[in-house]
Amino acid sequence: HFDICFSPFGDSNFVFPALLPPVDSLPSWLAKPFTEAIEGRRYTCVKQHDFIPPTVASLLMERVVAMGRRLEGRPMFFGRGTVIVSCGRKQYVGIHLTRDDRHLDAFSIGSHRNQVLSGLSMHIAVVITSNYRGLELSKHRLSRLGTADLDDPDVPGAFSHPLLGPCRVDPVATTALAQREAIAPAWLAAEYELALPAVPSWEIRKDEQRTRLEYALQRETYNERDNETRNALTKYLVDPQIVSESQADSVPSDPPLADDAPLDPDVLISYATKFDSTQPHDTRGEEVLLSVATRLQEAGLSVYHGLLCPSAESWETEWFGRVPMSRSAVVMLSPAYFKSKQCVLEILALLESDLRDKIVPLIVSDSGEVDKAMSVDELMRFFDSKKMFRGDQKKQKLKAHFLKQSFRRRNWLPRPPFTLNDDFDTHTTALIRLLR
Repeated sequence: HFDICFSPFGDSNFVFPALLPPVDSLPSWLAKPFTEAIEGRRYTCVKQHDFIPPTVASLLMERVVAMGRRLEGRPMFFGRGTVIVSCGRKQYVGIHLTRDDRHLDAFSIGSHRNQVLSGLSMHIAVVITSNYRGLELSKHRLSRLGTADLDDPDVPGAFSHPLLGPCRVDPVATTALAQREAIAPAWLAAEYELALPAVPSWEIRKDEQRTRLEYALQRETYNERDNETRNALTKYLVDPQIVSESQADSVPSDPPLADDAPLDPDVLISYATKFDSTQPHDTRGEEVLLSVATRLQEAGLSVYHGLLCPSAESWETEWFGRVPMSRSAVVMLSPAYFKSKQCVLEILALLESDLRDKIVPLIVSDSGEVDKAMSVDELMRFFDSKKMFRGDQKKQKLKAHFLKQSFRRRNWLPRPPFTLNDDFDTHTTALIRLLR
């Protein structure tokens, strides 16, 4: 259930979030408070083709307004995916959904900004994990910069925020604390109870004193889905009484802007985001892709891959449209590759094109499964033709045999049982020689 409107003051006046205009700047009367110190986080879509649904902002706007009113504040400003609410004297909290619907910014201003942002982050976590189980967001610290820092090449992640001015984002690693004390102050503990779903009746009978927060963080794991929900909840939180945040050691570098992507690349790459398809947060395939793409570009080869697809464009048009214009192709193979329908469609398109004799199969997995793959048949035991191809069994078998026979005729790089990660420099050097 998604409310298309709500009443900020509980009267007969309603706000329709989807009908509000986009926000490119703050009104002058609200700009002054926003020059003070902020505490903020940016939540960004992990998957390249995902976007944050507008209903996320609608649900959060209603929750943020209600939280502000409980703290003796009132709504100050509304826009598309944007709301700013006062939380008492010289205290403000807000959310902002970017125009491309890829980033959700949460921020707080004032002496109690850390506590207020903690309350807001719980609402964000509950909305995402309760209503959008398939949406995966990464968390970054959002902090303010000086104007001169925007053009400083030594300041990573710098950009101009439409509400906050010069800012930067830094990746954050989040770990749930094993030992926790009672939440303070009392209003924040109460806010958590209002934000979280009610404890099921059978759990209340087990422990009459169990709070909603305790149940959310400590509940018994009955099945894999419950475990994923619990883990997803904590990674969005910022309260140091619940989680520990630290600078992430490393994240994949941002790909070039889509406008700079070549229409007729020297190398078209097909890859799987994961090495292990059973792990929901595995992005090792993406990380290896970026490393390989960087190495090829350093050697003077132009490259195109799925990460370069603009969020507002069709992946099928951008990737498959380049097949007839590409000079060669690299297929980054792993067990997860043959479990992905998208990947199988890509390799079939390559095999059925003029690139069929210019495809280099590159074994990239480090999962250990490929280490045992001494033949194409052994690697392709992960392939299920019934799930990949529609139609009768005869057509399924023909496409599956076509795929297997096409791979049998090729020299793999490196030769099994070795993988790219066994000697990255040597194998990428050999790859470059094959592609030139």
